[in-house]
Amino acid sequence: MNTRKFRVCGGRYGGELTIGIVSADFVRYWKDKEESDLINHITGLEWQDDNVDTESPYIFDDKDIVFNGWCEIDDILHIMGYYSDCNFFVSEITGKTDDWEYDENEKEFEPYILLGREYYSDVEEPIDPPDDSDYVPVLVWFSSEKGNFGTWFVETDGEDFDASKFDVSIIETNLAEIIDCAWYDKKELETNYDAADSMGKGYYAHVGWMNRKWIDHWENYSEEMLNDFWEEKT
Repeated sequence: MNTRKFRVCGGRYGGELTIGIVSADFVRYWKDKEESDLINHITGLEWQDDNVDTESPYIFDDKDIVFNGWCEIDDILHIMGYYSDCNFFVSEITGKTDDWEYDENEKEFEPYILLGREYYSDVEEPIDPPDDSDYVPVLVWFSSEKGNFGTWFVETDGEDFDASKFDVSIIETNLAEIIDCAWYDKKELETNYDAADSMGKGYYAHVGWMNRKWIDHWENYSEEMLNDFWEEKT
C-alpha cells in the first residue's frame, strides 16, 4: 500500500511568548500602572530611546546584568506558536520532491485541544505565603504576530487525513493561550520551522508573582496520563 503525506499548519495568527524573573521592586512599581506605559518603558530600554520611565527600578536585582531586550527575559518560558483558538489547514503533498507544493484542495479544520498547561501569575504580592511555596516576581511578554509558526507533516498508510486524530496541547498564561505540541493518532509530531516567518502586530505585557511550584511542566505528564486524556476524548 502506498503511503500518503499531508502538511498541516495553523491559521496565520499567533506570536512569541516569554516569562522571566525580574526584580521585586520592578514588579511593585509597575503592577498598577498602564500596560502601554510598561510596554513603552521596556521597548524604550531595548531601543535605547528617550521613551523610558526614569523613576522605574531596574529590571533585575543585579544591576550588572545588561538588559538586551524582552526576548531574553525567558528563564521560565519562551515559546512561539499559534493561538489556541485558530483553525488549521491540511494539504496533501502529491509532489515527490516538494513538501511545500501548493494544494488547491487545502482543507480547514479545528484541532482538538487535548490538554492545557498553566503558567499564570498573580498581580498582588503574596502575603505570608506557605513555606512550601516558591513565589518569584516575573515579567510576562507577548508579541502578537501574523504568519507561520510551524508546520507538521503526517504520513498515512494510504488513508485520507482524519482531522479527528489531530490533537494539540496549549500553554495558558495571563496574556495568551498558545499551542505548543501536536499529535496525530496519538503519536507526537515534530514541529518543522523551515517555513516559519511572521510579522509583528503588537505587544502585550504583564508583571506579577508566580509560584514556580505550580508551573505545569511536561515532566508531570506520564504516558499513562496522556492515554487517559485520549480515553476521555473518545
